[in-house]
Amino acid sequence: MDNYKYLMIVDWVKEHIASKGLKPNDRFLTEKQLCEIHGVSRQTVRQALMLLESENVIVRVRGSGTFVGNRSSVSSPVSVRGSIGVISTYFSDYIFPHIVTGVESVLGSAGCTMQLAITHNQVYEETQALESMLANGVQGLIVEPSKSALPNPNMDLYAKLRREKIPLVFFNAKYP
Repeated sequence: MDNYKYLMIVDWVKEHIASKGLKPNDRFLTEKQLCEIHGVSRQTVRQALMLLESENVIVRVRGSGTFVGNRSSVSSPVSVRGSIGVISTYFSDYIFPHIVTGVESVLGSAGCTMQLAITHNQVYEETQALESMLANGVQGLIVEPSKSALPNPNMDLYAKLRREKIPLVFFNAKYP
């Protein structure tokens, strides 16, 4: 999970904003500049920017560019009650960014942070995401199941969540 290029870009952008002392509404780097700096495709950069925009770290204005948002200080230490894991099948620009924005807003109001993982609808990647979330000590999980119509080899991990009394909510589908 930690190897996703767009997540590395997200972390880099947050550190870059903090280290350069950029303030809200300051102009930020272009998609092209980020592609060149990180040696990745424009799609990868867009994926990172969508996540950053959903966290209000940046604001994109069509025809004007990208600017630092009001939440650019997300990398600074905050009093946090817990971390909630969000696991989804895809990060598309249709519905999912709105879900992430809503979840992040509610969690932030409650003093919680969010850990995000994308599975690309692959059961193996769901396994990795669940194991990582458990290892990181999440206080709860919000999961969009991968291939939910098929038997799932991760049922032992979901049983472990129940045993450890870690709250679990499924969205868009559920396992039988």
